[in-house]
Amino acid sequence: MLQNKICIITGASGGLGKTVVRKFIDNGATVIAVDAAKAADLIESDSLVFHPCNILDESNVRQLMRDVTDQFKRLDAVLNLVGGIYPWSNVTEIETSVWEKTIELNLKSVFLCSREALKIMIPQRSGKIVNVGAGAGLKGGAQAGPYGAAKASVINLTETMAEENKPNNIQINAIIPSIIDTPANRKAMPDADFSKWVRAGEIAELLIFLASDASSGVTGSIIKIPGRV
Repeated sequence: MLQNKICIITGASGGLGKTVVRKFIDNGATVIAVDAAKAADLIESDSLVFHPCNILDESNVRQLMRDVTDQFKRLDAVLNLVGGIYPWSNVTEIETSVWEKTIELNLKSVFLCSREALKIMIPQRSGKIVNVGAGAGLKGGAQAGPYGAAKASVINLTETMAEENKPNNIQINAIIPSIIDTPANRKAMPDADFSKWVRAGEIAELLIFLASDASSGVTGSIIKIPGRV
């Protein structure tokens, strides 16, 4: 489904990212795998280019996009997979530094990568962007203040960018996974029922569809993929 597509995947060395990178390459994509450092077990392939990048740094992101367009002359899809949760706590207990780190990691990363990608996609009049939201962004919950606020903003930003870019033939969507079955999550929650969690491979299949030409009629959608939680 992704033959000859040039796709940037951020968070490529993470538990979800590694699976998505492999699945995209298996489906014909050329992948620019972006992370601060390359995981030792990230797939090796002629269709993969690893690009170290601090995606919270504006100049780093601009250089990433310049490097991609210099090498490949276009950009077909961006998968914004970077995100994370800092310690859960009530709003009265949240340090300002924790608030700022959470907003930066989950929202600023999406903003910078999407903004710079759109500067490439708009002139070429094609492209796909997929962001990762969370259930906490759909409904507020105790002790998830910064994370929920960031993910709610990701959802709103996704819808905004989708509306702005309908005339440019660019589709922008967000997925809402529940707990993802990754080694890190299993280690963090050893007593959980892993069989109920959404598998990384299932998420990858949805991302393949959203990055492909088959999803040309899908934009501004917020798609839940909850597994069996």
